Amino acid sequence: MAHQVSAAMRRDGLSADQAKAHVWLVDRNGLVTDDVPDLPDYQLPYARPAAEVADWANAPIDLLTVVRNVKPTVLIGTSTAHGAFTKEVIEALAEGVQRPILLPLCSPTSRIEFATERCCAVVER
Repeated sequence: MAHQVSAAMRRDGLSADQAKAHVWLVDRNGLVTDDVPDLPDYQLPYARPAAEVADWANAPIDLLTVVRNVKPTVLIGTSTAHGAFTKEVIEALAEGVQRPILLPLCSPTSRIEFATERCCAVVER
């Protein structure tokens, strides 16, 4: 997914480095940083320099902290961590952008990142 998003940004004119700089990965252990041992090959190109986020919080850096600091426009869920998109995460996303895009893509729906009522509250905002 990160490769596809990055490729789309390159097609829109960004350099490879610029496109990668816009992708932030958060897994079950928190923000993916270059000081995490044994990162999977697919995460390595998107691992943030640990020094870049050293003053954010103690490790691991959770999704809410990332959203508050990065102020992303799009949040894509592929974690199967039901409930990862908490009310606080969604509100933080909405504070950073006028029309946030939330894409909970997990399957089955019992593992989706947020419950339907949370999604609707943000969409109607």
